[in-house]
Amino acid sequence: MKTKMKTRIFITAIFIFIAGVSFGQKNISTVQILTNPDCHSCKKKIETELVYTRGIRDAVLDMDKKIVTVKFKEKKISKKEIVQIILNLGYKADIVQNKKDCKAERSCN
Repeated sequence: MKTKMKTRIFITAIFIFIAGVSFGQKNISTVQILTNPDCHSCKKKIETELVYTRGIRDAVLDMDKKIVTVKFKEKKISKKEIVQIILNLGYKADIVQNKKDCKAERSCN
């Protein structure tokens, strides 16, 4: 009897954990920003500043393409604020527009 109860509690806890993780990912957006790092120290500086900013979940800078991909919560921080963080570090920061964004905003050539 005790074993069945422990098993039920364990299974319920797993379902609650999985539900919490999946619901927590819904409001995550992604933006790609073109920047101009010179070295891996620059990469680390940009990534570290971004990931320690409230609302930003992840930041990965591709040194070959010089594009930082940032996952963030739009309710906590905006794309413009993310760009400003990179600018404040002394680097260039331009949002990379994809075709989907261009259609929605009608801002690309």
